[in-house]
Amino acid sequence: MLGFSMMAMETQPLPGPIPVPQGPDPLIGQRVGDYVIEAPLAIGGMGVVYRAIHPLIGRNVAVKVLRPDLVNDPEQSGRFLKEAQALSTIKHQGIIDIITFGTLPDGRQFMVTEFLEGEPLDKVLQRDGRLNERQALGFVDDILAALSAAHRMGVVHRDLKPSNVFVSVQSNGERHVKLLDFGLAKQQPVEFAGKDASLDGARASLMIGTPEYLAPEQACGLQATPQTDLYCLGVMLFEMLAGRLPFLGSTVVELMRQHVMEKPPRLGALVPVSPQVDGLLESLLQKKPELRPASADATRELVRRAMPEATAAARVTAVEFPVVSAPAAREPESLPLAPVVRSRSRWPYVVPVLAAAGVGLVFALGPGAAPPR
Repeated sequence: MLGFSMMAMETQPLPGPIPVPQGPDPLIGQRVGDYVIEAPLAIGGMGVVYRAIHPLIGRNVAVKVLRPDLVNDPEQSGRFLKEAQALSTIKHQGIIDIITFGTLPDGRQFMVTEFLEGEPLDKVLQRDGRLNERQALGFVDDILAALSAAHRMGVVHRDLKPSNVFVSVQSNGERHVKLLDFGLAKQQPVEFAGKDASLDGARASLMIGTPEYLAPEQACGLQATPQTDLYCLGVMLFEMLAGRLPFLGSTVVELMRQHVMEKPPRLGALVPVSPQVDGLLESLLQKKPELRPASADATRELVRRAMPEATAAARVTAVEFPVVSAPAAREPESLPLAPVVRSRSRWPYVVPVLAAAGVGLVFALGPGAAPPR
């Protein structure tokens, strides 16, 4: 049975190219709620994002519209609605603000969000290669503040990666981190956020996430918890400091196996870092969720102990970024997974785990086993 599960994963086709609409876009110039659509900004796996403006007060917003080919797909429509619900639940400056939600005459759902100026973190890393400790820990501290707000409301992001972290530039020049793309977010009862994560939870029907940043429990098709987000953040911190991912693989299966089975390299053996940062990464990248920090707030305490000159002003102004207009509801492009040193897979892979057949994705661990400590 385990061999069948592996074969199913190895033959699972990678996502194909996103269909690009042909001809003039009928939404350009149309009114959506109080806003007039001006121009398309991005197209991704679930929606098309447009720049829109309020015709009276001149306010720019981002309007994310479900792709036309997905209008009759109940799973994608449900995911679109869940993203809007998650965003409306969390009130925090580190989470993009949703203004309204509705349905177009053709049946497609749309959401209106704030319009951001700045650039995504993956662009920062592509340009700079790697960051110093103060820069990286500053970003991590801001991300943790947003995650703490989400987790308190029972929302687990489940797809943290640099392309879903946006460095927003305010009109006064201040820069703030915003978390994007809550389309894969899972909302649990609020009291769930205070409980310890455990691999003894209910087995999920789907493995959801991005292979390069996947937590072991996600790879095994198990329940995602706040500690799942902390593992993904640990992968991001490693990448920010080392200029490469902790695990490198040429296939989805190999990456998932490494997340489940292999110990990540010690960061201090690759680049000069403080012992505190090495210890923080070791804690975040534990295979078992219960061995990671208890919460985002607890992790922030570890970050601040490791952060030199930990003042908000020093963290925010540590890096200078070009100002690039981008939508708050940014949709990543679909790219195939490839063997690169710092991979930029931007498609959230959704791979059947065959749980209904009792197979489960546990790789070489054997049936019913959990990732090693």
